[in-house]
Amino acid sequence: MIKNVCNNCNINYILGRIRDIINNNFINPQDILIHDYLIAAHDLFLTWAGRFQPSAINNITQNQLQNMLSDFILEANNGSWNNMQRTGMAVAQNPNLRNVLQDLVNYNINNGLPNINDVIRRLNNICNPSLRTHVNGMSVFLATAILFANDNRNFMVIDSPVRMCFGLNNNISQIAQYNNIIMESQRLGRLFNLDLWYVNKAYGICQNNGNIKIWHLGHRFPAFGNSHNVPL
Repeated sequence: MIKNVCNNCNINYILGRIRDIINNNFINPQDILIHDYLIAAHDLFLTWAGRFQPSAINNITQNQLQNMLSDFILEANNGSWNNMQRTGMAVAQNPNLRNVLQDLVNYNINNGLPNINDVIRRLNNICNPSLRTHVNGMSVFLATAILFANDNRNFMVIDSPVRMCFGLNNNISQIAQYNNIIMESQRLGRLFNLDLWYVNKAYGICQNNGNIKIWHLGHRFPAFGNSHNVPL
């Protein structure tokens, strides 16, 4: 099993600070701002829980489905990631979008848990550009963000910070290591009693040289204004 590398930071320190801050244990004046931002962003992320489940996908129109995905890929709406819109909008306009999403999220369940081998097979089919089943614009980033939004206990998004922390350079290595990424992230979550969303946020802080990037969160949480870095 690969271990989190994060050679340019102390990931345990970052996770400990996040745990303390969200539990109102402040040591710096900016900790209150970080606390309020983390709680608001996490709450915004949780509004997507279940919205990409197979039954939910089947019960809305094509236009509603396209609008939902277009909304999801914007950082101001998902509370977690930016840059998905660079390629994700092409997927949102795919006339076969319903089948694409069903192919991604309709994975097998064993003993109440996702069959990770089936998940990896589906990710490879959809995201591997060398295969004829590849879907234009469906990056590993976007696909795993959808999986993570659906079930943030058993998945992890593979965004730029995760790729950096685990030393992954291409789609194939990311998909091949997905189970190890999930397991290591779950281990860290258990160690610090944190939801995996906060573990993902810690990877981002690590990539950002120990700073948390405070983003505007759209009309739901307008108080944070323009994006800026705050030292953790």
